[in-house]
Amino acid sequence: MNKSFLLIVTIFISLFFLGCESKKNDNIVENTTPSTIEDPTFTVDNSVKPTEEITPPTTEISPPPNVETPKVETSKQEEKKTSYDFIKVTYTENNAEINFPEITGLNDKTKEDTINSLIKTQILNEFDKYTSSDYINFKVNYKITLYSNSLLSIYYYTLLSAPDLPYQHPMIYTTNIDMNTGKKVRLPDLVSVNDNLLQFIDERHLKEAAVPRSESLRKSGMSYINEEKTLVNKPENYSYNLLYRLTAADDTLGILSYLTEDSVVICSYFPHQSAYPLEFEIKFEEIKNNIKSENALWKSLLK
Repeated sequence: MNKSFLLIVTIFISLFFLGCESKKNDNIVENTTPSTIEDPTFTVDNSVKPTEEITPPTTEISPPPNVETPKVETSKQEEKKTSYDFIKVTYTENNAEINFPEITGLNDKTKEDTINSLIKTQILNEFDKYTSSDYINFKVNYKITLYSNSLLSIYYYTLLSAPDLPYQHPMIYTTNIDMNTGKKVRLPDLVSVNDNLLQFIDERHLKEAAVPRSESLRKSGMSYINEEKTLVNKPENYSYNLLYRLTAADDTLGILSYLTEDSVVICSYFPHQSAYPLEFEIKFEEIKNNIKSENALWKSLLK
């Protein structure tokens, strides 16, 4: 009987463990589908429409030691919306290259053509006597010193060289244009030329020019300017009279002008050193008594 009981117990225990093992194996399922791993640093916002621009975050990177971060200056002109744009035009002849701007985008195409013709004619005529010879080498570049829907001011500069010249000769030229009329604007159109204006053409207002100028030439130029100031009471046809030359500015007698956002710059050549102009930058505020306020252009200049 005892043997029969032990046999029954042994069979029962064996059946119990076999049942447990079978149950365990029933819970193990082979995963034949690759698992998806979620990247915790990247999420997709499905709420963003396809046409919406997604701006990525920006990371500020510090410059390496001893490297100065360049300063970007945004002028008021860049904030203004003008009705036109520019393209660069290059004219070449012999050993000369002349670059000048051409405006595009004006709604009035007739006016646009008129202004572009004026720009081209002015600069090519100014350097015509040099382009006709392959003896002189030069390249004219330009800067737009002021542009708005009312006024455009262009400054040209170059260095002339020739085989027998001991050094290069700097030259400049300027063009100011009324964008409403398409006509050239001259210094006397904007300011009254008198003794009050003369006092600002001095050493304090001397501007660093785009073309190089030696210290000795700067001094001799200023000496000549001061000498001209003493001739204001001489006859008007005396070409060395600075006051008289200013009345013919942007036409003849070696006086040019251009404008910036807050200044008028007066450039003077000299008969005995014609290739070395001096530039004097005068703030509008300084010459407020000379401003011809009846000229509508000042409404945009003095904003």
